[in-house]
Amino acid sequence: MQNAEDAFVSVEKFSEGAACFLVPVAVTAAPARYAEGKADMLAFNPIALLGYIGSGQSIMVGAEERSIEAGQLGCLENPTPRWIAIKSRFADAAPVTVGEMTAYAKETPTDIPGYVRYFDMVGDYYVADTRPEARVSFLCRRVPEIWRDFCFVGGDYDEMIAVLAYHKSEMADVQPEQALQCARTIADLFRISQTN
Repeated sequence: MQNAEDAFVSVEKFSEGAACFLVPVAVTAAPARYAEGKADMLAFNPIALLGYIGSGQSIMVGAEERSIEAGQLGCLENPTPRWIAIKSRFADAAPVTVGEMTAYAKETPTDIPGYVRYFDMVGDYYVADTRPEARVSFLCRRVPEIWRDFCFVGGDYDEMIAVLAYHKSEMADVQPEQALQCARTIADLFRISQTN
């Protein structure tokens, strides 16, 4: 059963079909957009989501109660991301490997301990693992201006992309893989089906 304040969001997968989610419009990053039925990605407002989930041990998704295990949603605090999204793999390029990135970016002295830093005209790429097949840990944008000094952690989520955005000043406290797993868990909480 869908609540009047809930929205169905369908996100296209890389191969075929889509993943469907049932989310409270109030926890989305663009409530008016979802209320109008326009959705090309599922974007959460982390502060609203944290308020919705609170310290509860479960949430309602339609008529179904879904359990939340302690510690499962640690990415929502300390630091709190500015944005969490599940995007179609067609919306952006897939997360790049270090080998792909070094073809166009140059190494520069790092400003975040524990990471090697590369730069190009788009932003700064940070890597914890410099093997060519390893994924870039996160990208801190320079352009467009609206995203200047924001860093994006991105990774696979069932043939889609999970993305979290943090202010660059917070990145020393972010564990990218843990943050990605948390974003995947949040998406799973609201996922209702997969269409083919």
